[in-house]
Amino acid sequence: MARVLIAEDVAEMREAMQIVLEGEGHEVVLAEDGVAATERLSAGDYDVAVLDIWMPKKGGLALMKEITETHPELPVIIVSGGGPDATLENVTAVADLYGALRVLYKPFDDEELIEAVREAVDA
Repeated sequence: MARVLIAEDVAEMREAMQIVLEGEGHEVVLAEDGVAATERLSAGDYDVAVLDIWMPKKGGLALMKEITETHPELPVIIVSGGGPDATLENVTAVADLYGALRVLYKPFDDEELIEAVREAVDA
């Protein structure tokens, strides 16, 4: 199974994704924002990263850009429910530009997350 980094500022969402993925046998490491995710990335290896777009301190797109430079082999799944500065269409376009494997729109089904992680691991 995979080692998954989840960077999500909403605790309930972070924990829900953790429960779903651990239920599938994955090891999950949590980060509450982009800065914490950067620290966790430097401390270990991951098979996939799941990043929320809108987080304090460092958002998901800035984190994704950093990942493409420092961990180019790491597949990234973006999750977003929209936000104050850009439409979902704009977020998707930027995520695609940076090489996101998949963009999931909140609220998404457990199966969508499981399938996206499976696709990332198989990539």
